Amino acid sequence: MELQDMRFFRAEHDINFTVFCDVPCRVKYLESIPLPMSASPMEVYAIEPGLKTQWIAVQRREEEDCQMQFFMRDGSVFEERPLHLLPEQFRFDIEKRIGHLEPAFANAA
Repeated sequence: MELQDMRFFRAEHDINFTVFCDVPCRVKYLESIPLPMSASPMEVYAIEPGLKTQWIAVQRREEEDCQMQFFMRDGSVFEERPLHLLPEQFRFDIEKRIGHLEPAFANAA
């Protein structure tokens, strides 16, 4: 899936995400969705890469579950790629910025 088609969610402490990238990018607020049985709405975001961004890693957390998604530039689009298919240099850069990638993350994408 392409990054431009992805949406990322935040709801209090239960659902959250963190963005890592080689060059700063923009996380853009899109909307709030009211949730029944909750005082706080779910917020919806999109990620807009910078002109020189080559890769983006998104850590999604939902309660105790944590997954990583990896996106790599291919021309003007960012395609999602599993960790094991990332070029070694990109994987090295990602691990340098966010630490050693756990085996659970390797299968997440």
